[in-house]
Amino acid sequence: MNDLSQDILILHSDYDEVAQLVAEKDKISPQLQADLDCLSKQYIPVDVTFEQGLEMLGISATQ
Repeated sequence: MNDLSQDILILHSDYDEVAQLVAEKDKISPQLQADLDCLSKQYIPVDVTFEQGLEMLGISATQ
């Protein structure tokens, strides 16, 4: 994951290169899919999102 992040940061100004990189790397391997399926069968959420920011804390940015 760190390598992918580094590549995106280095290439961020070249849209075509980033699009190619994402097309190559944006795949779910059969092993990962099997692991995700196993988690789903156990009712373990795999789509958790992290919400952050001042609004989530009830704090105004102008305070």
